[in-house]
Amino acid sequence: MPDERVGPARIEEEGPTFIQALQMLRRRRRRVGKAKREAEEVNYLNIVAMMDMMTIILVFLLKSVSFSTISISNTDQLALPYSTTQINPLETVKIFVTKSEIVVEDKRVAEVQNGSVPDKFLDARNKYLITNLEAAVGREVTRQVRLEKFGDKFKFQGNLTILADKDTPYHVIIQVLYSAGQATGDQTGIGRPISFEKFRLMVMRSAT
Repeated sequence: MPDERVGPARIEEEGPTFIQALQMLRRRRRRVGKAKREAEEVNYLNIVAMMDMMTIILVFLLKSVSFSTISISNTDQLALPYSTTQINPLETVKIFVTKSEIVVEDKRVAEVQNGSVPDKFLDARNKYLITNLEAAVGREVTRQVRLEKFGDKFKFQGNLTILADKDTPYHVIIQVLYSAGQATGDQTGIGRPISFEKFRLMVMRSAT
């Protein structure tokens, strides 16, 4: 019996013609090209990548910049003497001697009244020893020695800086130096007495 099916139905059964195949290929190429162009377009902001980039830049900046965290301004209670020294300050434990008090880092350890340390802050048998100052400096020694376990960068250097008002009497400076020199850290696990050995007096650098 003859096959009477003609038209689109017969074309679909026999497969696409050459022209149809060519048209399908062109449409497929257009779709692939469009998808590729859309993939190449940046239509959003990648915050994670930017943060990674900024972190890397920050590390390089910190490595290339050298700075000191010591920043002192003259006040009514603490006016440092001026000097023409060109030595840069080190980052150390600091003792502040003002007109009215003595402070180790941020802890007040004694008063200063009329240019003297009152007897209640001094050892009963040794008037050169400021007991609270000795204890506070000893705690700083212990703290710094314990930091050594984190690497050579934190190795104890024995540096101590004294920032005293320019009008501080000489005998008060001697008391501070003596008391800090007597302070030792907790020797547990150390095996030897540890103390600050390098004292520095801080001054303001003169412009001339």
